[in-house]
Amino acid sequence: MLLLAYPVLGTLALWTGLVERLLASEDLRLEIDNPAYTIWPGRVHMKRVKIMVNGDTQFTLEGHDLVVNARIFPLIKRKLHVTELAANGVIYRMRVQVDSTKGMEERVAAYPPLEELPGAKVLREDTAAKTEERDAPWTVQVDGLDIGVGELWFMEYRFIGDGTLRGGFLVGPNRMSVSTAVQDLGPGQLRFGEKQVIAEKFGGRVTAEIPELNPEEHGDVSFLEFVTSRITLKGDIVTLKHLSAYLDGITVADGKGPFRSDLRLEKGRLGKESHLDYTTDAIRVAGRGFGVKTDWKLEANVAGPERAGVVAARGKNGAPVAHVRGAKPAAKVDDTEPKLDVEEADPRRAEKKGEDEGETVLPRVRSRATVTYVSLVHPEDDSGREFTIQIQGHEEQAVLRSTQLGGEMDVKTAHVRMPKIVTSDFDDLGAVFGSDAPVKAQRGSARASAILNMNEQKVMTGPVTFDLDDARFLVAGVQLGGEAAARARLRVDLKRAHTQVNDFTFHLRDVLMHVGDEHVENWWINVSSPRLEAWQKPALRYQGSVAILAKDAEPILEALAEKDQINDLIAKFTSLDDLRASVTVRGAKDETDVMIRSAESDVWDVAGRVYSKGKKSRAALVVGGKAVSIGIATDGKNTEIKPFAGADWLNAHLRTFPKPALQVSAPKP
Repeated sequence: MLLLAYPVLGTLALWTGLVERLLASEDLRLEIDNPAYTIWPGRVHMKRVKIMVNGDTQFTLEGHDLVVNARIFPLIKRKLHVTELAANGVIYRMRVQVDSTKGMEERVAAYPPLEELPGAKVLREDTAAKTEERDAPWTVQVDGLDIGVGELWFMEYRFIGDGTLRGGFLVGPNRMSVSTAVQDLGPGQLRFGEKQVIAEKFGGRVTAEIPELNPEEHGDVSFLEFVTSRITLKGDIVTLKHLSAYLDGITVADGKGPFRSDLRLEKGRLGKESHLDYTTDAIRVAGRGFGVKTDWKLEANVAGPERAGVVAARGKNGAPVAHVRGAKPAAKVDDTEPKLDVEEADPRRAEKKGEDEGETVLPRVRSRATVTYVSLVHPEDDSGREFTIQIQGHEEQAVLRSTQLGGEMDVKTAHVRMPKIVTSDFDDLGAVFGSDAPVKAQRGSARASAILNMNEQKVMTGPVTFDLDDARFLVAGVQLGGEAAARARLRVDLKRAHTQVNDFTFHLRDVLMHVGDEHVENWWINVSSPRLEAWQKPALRYQGSVAILAKDAEPILEALAEKDQINDLIAKFTSLDDLRASVTVRGAKDETDVMIRSAESDVWDVAGRVYSKGKKSRAALVVGGKAVSIGIATDGKNTEIKPFAGADWLNAHLRTFPKPALQVSAPKP
């Protein structure tokens, strides 16, 4: 008899709103539109239904033409078990309460507003605890999902477009699982928040399977060890502006271009043939004192040699594809890439060899650009100028250590290739250091290159070069100019924070100096060092020795004479041709110690020491030539100039230095 009366009573309860009132609570509210009816207990047909839930997870779920088949008796134990759920035009909007909104204001502003939630509509957990009385949690199990999607809004990301969802899930206190869920999306529109479009024609398929587990026990990345999923998505990126919300003080703009991904997750590991590709003609990144604009091609994959991208691409040198405010075209340079000797094994070849021998294929990330503009400016400079550098045809590659998502997926080997770094923007270099800087650049162009490889021990090695052409500087009132070239091999141990500069050479050519009525031209100097080293742990310290060979000491002596540091007659009559010196440098934190031990010239000699720590400094030097020797000593406050100074005078001053007080032989006139 009860079963015969059920269709009438059940349908009447739906039509009159009795079901909505019975289920309503502080955290739950339902809206059911007629026609709505039920013929058999647990099986309900509804024209439209909207569910609003307020708790740690807040959401609204709205759908049309719903068919729900649920079990009745589990409701007594606060368990909703749905064996069938079909609907069309489903709109799902979800957000979670957060500990604090500090530092994530832009993200929170992009969350769905959910004004229709029951109870107190708060986002912060501590505020919710004071205003809301929590009901005992429910367990929800859905076994037969077949839903047509109209909109999905998860946290700050909103998808608008067609889609379908099939499968099932279980969620409840200390329980959750996903049983072969299939989500087909799009093509539609992906947004950041309500209106900011990220991508058009966005869509694909997402499948997932998660065995039943306690999510409280896997709150970190270990949760992924239970997930088997495939995510195949594609779309046309409109802008990456939304990334600014995750980068404190850094803004991102532009970034239009195609995006493709096929990621296969097998119990926490990226599966073979997983890949992600993204290309853009222009993307901008800007922060306090810097800006970057570049075209960009990003490739990431877990694949065999045919997708590994092991052959380095060489960017074309041509018209730039991006412009930065204040940038000037680079000076004309030799289009031939520098021939740099690379002795270290290229990690790309090593990984390809591993593939050929049947070893585990590892994830690779490859980034390329035709030209990247880097603009620098002093944060307080308001002149509107920028110093701009171009990095042409560069490429970066990394092979990751493991396919396991999480901490094991760090970089195993890497390759950085920057064959051409150029600038002709030296007249704007003052914008970097500010108007009060003692060095003012007036003109010049520069070229540089770097090709670096990092091995499995986190040691990065490779050659670097630098060339400076037709430069003019004003340094403390002294006009300087000339050309420079530097070559070295870097070795950077990232684990031990140890840096070596090996086989270092530095040359200055066609140097001119003008200060007051003193003028020097066609001067040159060579500086070389077999090794310079620096350590950053446990504290900064460095050491090295350099050999100096110069045409003469004329620029130094003339500058000192013009600044009234030595007698002008001494500078005029001292002959210091074929200047040679050996210098040892040691330092730690704010302490620097420079020892000039001896000379290697029959014409002249030099010896002495320069020491500084914090604001205190001392110096004692003797420079000698055929005609005369000069002693220069200072304690930071007073300066002594001693003509015809010898070893006794120098060593007397050196004994006042902090230890080690080294005895040296002074040059002989």
